[in-house]
Amino acid sequence: SYNRRHVEELLSFAQIKPTVNQFEVHPYNARVDLVQYCQDHGIRVNSYSPLGGKGNQGQVTDQLLADPLLQRLGEAYGKTPAQVILRWHLQRGLTPIPKGSSRAHLHENIDVFDFEPSAADVAAITALDR
Repeated sequence: SYNRRHVEELLSFAQIKPTVNQFEVHPYNARVDLVQYCQDHGIRVNSYSPLGGKGNQGQVTDQLLADPLLQRLGEAYGKTPAQVILRWHLQRGLTPIPKGSSRAHLHENIDVFDFEPSAADVAAITALDR
């Protein structure tokens, strides 16, 4: 859970460079700069709370899953908004770590490899960043 300043400092002296940085990423918190910095330095990003979670503005997950863009894209791809979000993570080169509260959610979470949102759709989701 290091921000860019921490990663820069670590890279300035580390004998063994980090290979993974895990931090919160979701469409309302896309962390574009930090993700790019990590990727530019060969650091894999594990994104926790990929579907939102509890933010300082309340339950972000509920807001994300009801977001009109994500609803529309889910309908267009025949997927749920959660699946669209997880696929967005994967297409950005991230490793999402979604919570699975039931067997049905676990199955939903892994059923994201049979579609690929367009680059324009990925950019539109990223633009939801607040």
